Amino acid sequence: MTDRIQAAYAEAEARYAAANPASREAHETATASLPGGNTHSVLHWAPYPLCISSAEGYTLRDADGHAYTDLLGEYSAGLYGHSNPVLLAAITETAARGLSYGGPHAAEAKLAGLIRDRFPSIEQVRFTNSGTEANLMALAAAKAFTGRHRGKVVVFEGGYHGGVLVFPFGCKEVYNGQITGSELKEDGGKSKYEVLRALNASHDFLVATYNDPASVDALIASVSDADGDDGIAAILLEPMLGSGGGVVSNSRGYFLLISATFQSRSFPFRANTAPGSF
Repeated sequence: MTDRIQAAYAEAEARYAAANPASREAHETATASLPGGNTHSVLHWAPYPLCISSAEGYTLRDADGHAYTDLLGEYSAGLYGHSNPVLLAAITETAARGLSYGGPHAAEAKLAGLIRDRFPSIEQVRFTNSGTEANLMALAAAKAFTGRHRGKVVVFEGGYHGGVLVFPFGCKEVYNGQITGSELKEDGGKSKYEVLRALNASHDFLVATYNDPASVDALIASVSDADGDDGIAAILLEPMLGSGGGVVSNSRGYFLLISATFQSRSFPFRANTAPGSF
């Protein structure tokens, strides 16, 4: 970062801090009980995030009284905005009948049926509490279904599939066993990508290049079922790299090509996205 850019950044950060003292106090209080002061790392930014106090419609208000237009929409889950009267009435009615019964409820089967009716490719539904949990269960199911219990999982550089399934740009060499001097710290310690790998779920991942079918073919060719490690068990792919900068496929048939490549080899194919889900 050049001196000029650094100076401009420092000035902007100073203005932000001066305008948001209550958010800073809330953040400092939160760090005493929550790692990083939050429950989801993506919510943090330097020097500290705004503390939201309320929301209505498309308007957010923070602890310092500022109003903001919500263009995030809870990563596409909040399509109806905040405090929608129809949704509030339904939630109030449901809460009056009790919450978390510890047993099945007719409403969950009704919702699953509505999802099946809308998406013919979905045969059955398992509800989860987060995208992270959904993908962990999907990988476990794929390995159980194929019998490739120690099989590798193909993912894509820049992909994000949950808090323990993060594959930032620059991590490919670490996962594919191609570490060079540029990935190692000068003191011989581990690079940030190796540290991030340790924080991920303990599957054996291979990282392909998004929008490059040849890189997928190369990874498949490099793995043999005769290697004694069960070959490839599954693939995780985002139709759009949300966390990776909103990158979309560079051709209309890319997604279908990757899907066909894996299905022809009987590899379970898992398409996962939040920003592109609607």
